[in-house]
Order: sequence, then structure tokens, then C-alpha cells
Amino acid sequence: MWETLLAIRHYGCPVSDVCALHPDVQLQNISRSEIHGRTSKRILCAQGDPTTLDSFAETFRDREEVHRFETLGGSGGKTRYFSVSMEYDSTNPSIARLIEEHGCFQHNTVPVRKGIEQWTIYSRRKSVVRAVADAVESLDNDVDIRRSKDCTEFAPNNPLKFASLRKELTQRQIHAFRTALELGYYRSGDISMEDLGHAMDLHPSTAWEHLKKAENVLLTEIGLRLFPQQPTNEEAAQ
Repeated sequence: MWETLLAIRHYGCPVSDVCALHPDVQLQNISRSEIHGRTSKRILCAQGDPTTLDSFAETFRDREEVHRFETLGGSGGKTRYFSVSMEYDSTNPSIARLIEEHGCFQHNTVPVRKGIEQWTIYSRRKSVVRAVADAVESLDNDVDIRRSKDCTEFAPNNPLKFASLRKELTQRQIHAFRTALELGYYRSGDISMEDLGHAMDLHPSTAWEHLKKAENVLLTEIGLRLFPQQPTNEEAAQ
């Protein structure tokens, strides 16, 4: 398996174009889904000076391709989260769509700075990575392969070692926990269950239920590793 970092200037994409116009804003595309053909839904995390973020949001909202632009959580501060729905032209599809069409896996978080999107993708063959880059360049975008390495031999701290734990979670529970983590739910008090539900397209109570179940599984596992001498349920009942 090859892990490759592609630096892409995606001309005509609101994410790339607006970041190029606001170079002091650090942006992360932390969640996305392709719906109804060319329509893409994103959760964006923007960091910068409050005044600059106001201008960034106004510019993004006014883009013709953007159908919906909403602020999640508080509207002040140096970190803001936005829910965005936008449509790509058929002659200039999203980078995510091009990556998927070539059968590659992709990291969910995409940092963007000064108009350059940093895409981390995974492919079984290195030649496929080159094909992705060629496809992006053929649409008049700039692409730079920053890093490409064979990650067949994973490091000891690789997330794959938690594969058995992930199997104990449902896909909805994984989605709820990952979305909460990426929204900054555990770092800030500004993210509510309404925000989580909105990001997941679920009712807040349903999103909370999935998140709570995920937390129960994960925290129990962490507790058993931190305190391995704790009695099991059967032992405690004796």
C-alpha cells in the first residue's frame, strides 16, 4: 500500500479559490460527502483572526457554486466551523470524486492553506497515484506530489493496531465519534448535539445515542488498559 501526499491548487473550487484570496486563514476540510451527483457537502474548520474569518465566510457564502453556508456553534473567536453545500461543474469535478474514481482511499481531513489542498491518499499501486495526479492536472489544476512512501510495513503506533476495537463499533458509532472529534466537541464547549446532528444529517438525540454508545466502548477499553487489575463484571458479582 502506498501513502501519497498530493498538494493541489484546484481552480474553480470554492475551497481552494477562497483560501487563495484569504492566505492568513488556515482551513481544514474535516468531513465531506458526495450527494445527488455533483453536489458536495462539507464540514470546514477555519482558523484565523476574527475579522479575517468574517471576510472569509462572506466571500465563501457569495460564491455561485455554494448553495448553503451555515456557521456551526459560536460565530466568534479564532476557530469556526462551517457546514457547506456546493455544486461542482461536470467539467471540473471535486478532487474527492477523482480520487474515488481511481479506486484510492483518502484521509478524511484535508488541510488547505493559501489555496493549496493537501490530500493524503492510499493506493495498492504507485502507478494509480500517478494516474490520479494526471487526471487532476488534465483539468487545468496544479499538482505536486510532495511525498509517496510504501507503508506496507506499518509502524507500531499505526491506527491499524486498533482494528479489533473498531470492529466493536457500528459504522454509525464510528461516524458519530469521528465527527464529534473533528468538530472539536472534546476541545471546546461551543459544539452542541444540534451541531453534531446537523453534521451527521441526524436528529440530535439520535446522534447523541450513537456517540454515547461509542464513548462507552472506547472508554471501557481505555479504562481496562489503564487499570488492568479492575475486576470483571462476573468477579465483582461474586
